Amino acid sequence: INAEYMGKKKQLHFTPDFCSMDLPFVAECAQQTPCLERHSDALTKYIRLVGTDKDTRQLRESIEREKAAAERDQQQTQRALKTLRDSKKSIPPAQRPPVEKLERDTDSASRRLADILRGLPAKLSVPPRESAILAEEQTISPMEAADRAERERRERVQMLEQRKLEDEAQHVAVLVEERHEEIQQIGREAVELAKTFQDFAHIVHQQDALIETIVTQTEQTKIHTQEATAQIMQAEQRQRSSRCSLM
Repeated sequence: INAEYMGKKKQLHFTPDFCSMDLPFVAECAQQTPCLERHSDALTKYIRLVGTDKDTRQLRESIEREKAAAERDQQQTQRALKTLRDSKKSIPPAQRPPVEKLERDTDSASRRLADILRGLPAKLSVPPRESAILAEEQTISPMEAADRAERERRERVQMLEQRKLEDEAQHVAVLVEERHEEIQQIGREAVELAKTFQDFAHIVHQQDALIETIVTQTEQTKIHTQEATAQIMQAEQRQRSSRCSLM
């Protein structure tokens, strides 16, 4: 990712290692930037051929495939950019300059691709050159037709494999982001739990003096009760002695 990104942006005077930042959304932006630029370059190249002798059905199909892939990557990039902007405060200050530069480059590539996609319907409103299509169909021999069909089949297989790899990469990126959010949530819960234990320890410490006072008063009450019991027994004995004397 970094090699491809730095190859596209040679004017940068730093070599950020986005993958080592443990920030999936930063690495995703670094990955999507060259993808958007490739889509923009490919669509620009195709648009230049629209209306020329090379404007065939195969060209229009290539444009539609490139457009679909570009829109899919554009949506993924917008989600990554939103996550990056929302989480920029969590990035260490030493790592913010390259990340901010990456954000600007990604946003610029996204805007360029969006402008091309907006102008694409107007460009494609021109029908293909029928003469070029007819000439192409008439000059193709059976062997060339078979070769073309084989090439198209290989292109479709490659496109399906590429889409599968892109879907798997997107799925892995989503899983990594979910795991990262879960780890952050666990960290927040651990901090709250530690704070609860500290508050509980403080309350217990405050209750120690009260408990000691209760124990002391209980012991004193026990002593007073024993003394009162002894005095009551003495009083009963004296009362009995007095009755005997009277008798």
